[in-house]
Amino acid sequence: MAYFAWLRHKLWVEKWHTEDELKKAYKKASIKYHPDKNTWDKAPEAEKMMKKITVAYEILTDDWKMYEYEKEQREIIRVAQKAASKKKSLKKRRKKK
Repeated sequence: MAYFAWLRHKLWVEKWHTEDELKKAYKKASIKYHPDKNTWDKAPEAEKMMKKITVAYEILTDDWKMYEYEKEQREIIRVAQKAASKKKSLKKRRKKK
């Protein structure tokens, strides 16, 4: 499941993590990036990172959200591959002219 690599990366957990490891990683990351714990100049970046961490945690702890996320990622990849193949075919047609 390469789709969840980004989410695991945000929380610094391994591929085969337990619920406890995930909770500990979320708690550690949320303390590190909480906007109230950061100085005023780092607060905007910390707030963005905190939102990403929260989303990652919510997806990784809920089976239905994981399913929906994986489905969404597959669709994104499919559309990107379709666009890339269309672009290649257009380049081939232009070269033939």
